[in-house]
Amino acid sequence: MQLFKDLLKNDIKNRYTGSILGLAWSIIHPLSSLLIYYFVFSVILKMKIGNEYADVSFTFWLMAGILPWFLFSEALSRSTNIVLDNSSIIKKMVFPAQILPFVMFSSALINHLITVILFIIGLYTFNPSAVNMNLLLFPVYLVPLFLLTTGLSMITASLNVFLRDIGQFIGILINVWFYMTPIIYPISAVPEEFREVLVWNPMYSIIEGYRMLFFKAELVDINSLLYTSLISVILFALGYALFSKLKKSFADVL
Repeated sequence: MQLFKDLLKNDIKNRYTGSILGLAWSIIHPLSSLLIYYFVFSVILKMKIGNEYADVSFTFWLMAGILPWFLFSEALSRSTNIVLDNSSIIKKMVFPAQILPFVMFSSALINHLITVILFIIGLYTFNPSAVNMNLLLFPVYLVPLFLLTTGLSMITASLNVFLRDIGQFIGILINVWFYMTPIIYPISAVPEEFREVLVWNPMYSIIEGYRMLFFKAELVDINSLLYTSLISVILFALGYALFSKLKKSFADVL
């Protein structure tokens, strides 16, 4: 546990060393992306949310979907190179390298929680009735998001040691995955023949879960949550097993 705390502290410190704004960049980056998406899809393309969220501001609807995605993409993209970035430690000492993807997720989670708090404050300012007790169920979707992200992170981080193209490929994968997930557009805008394919995307269930808790004042969708949780557990188990098997050869390759 102490090793985990030290690695997390060092990661946060190193990310903002020499930066004047420091931790504020964790807010500036997602906010700037949000403004770009808002301008393109709301102002220029005049995208409509649909009847399901008819009374919700497009800006808040968009941000509710982007929040979990930024956590997922940041943790996954940074974790892909985590073994290579810590090669000096891995070659010099024996320690549970599996904690490295957990450190990356925890680091991204801190930024995520700060942004979520600011989002709730902004939502309450403009629409107090939208903030309800169901927001306490927020961790219900955070758990499968953690399992999904760290599972994939362990897979990409371990494979990237032996096949460095993984580090290049993961950026393309995340970009394609983003546009294949109804984040900046409602699923109602997707042709019906493709909707059944998109709903199998585990990130769609998590993103829709976030929006449901924020805007619909409803309890979780049990069916989609169970499906996402199952996929996340499977990927986490596969990732952990693969990482544990390959880490024995990390020092030789590095």
